[in-house]
Amino acid sequence: MKILFIQPPHKGEKTERTPNFLPLGLGYLASILRENGHEVSILDIWGLSLNIKQVMDILKATPVDLYGISALSTQWSYVEWFTTSIKSINNKPIILGGPLATFSYNDVLEKIDVDICVLGEGERTFLDLVNYFGNGGLLESIQGIAYWVGEEVYLTEPRDYINDLDA
Repeated sequence: MKILFIQPPHKGEKTERTPNFLPLGLGYLASILRENGHEVSILDIWGLSLNIKQVMDILKATPVDLYGISALSTQWSYVEWFTTSIKSINNKPIILGGPLATFSYNDVLEKIDVDICVLGEGERTFLDLVNYFGNGGLLESIQGIAYWVGEEVYLTEPRDYINDLDA
């Protein structure tokens, strides 16, 4: 599968934080997916200081099967706009991870155009989701996610933390 990971910018109402770290978590996820035969790209909107037109041009020119976004609460408004824009260009699944998804999954799923929230560490969970979207299976068997079932948000069993960080 082709996956595009996205790091949104950090913008407040009157301020914008300059990039000060690499999206390391997305790098971990990309590494695991590549090791399992998937094609992965990372779009660091924040680090590249891309404007909206540049972002839209990249989205239109990048065919993917699945989107993964990592976000903090400070990125809410951008993620809200961005997910709607993605769906208007390419109606593929959007998976949100990071602290925003982990601690605010109910609000995210109710108000933002996201299909699934990854709760906690995403390395094994995201690989399971990619395999699910590529091969089918039971979504409810994937640990550590939240998503809609009918008119209710469904939480799967929590996933254990990764003990061997070198893995």
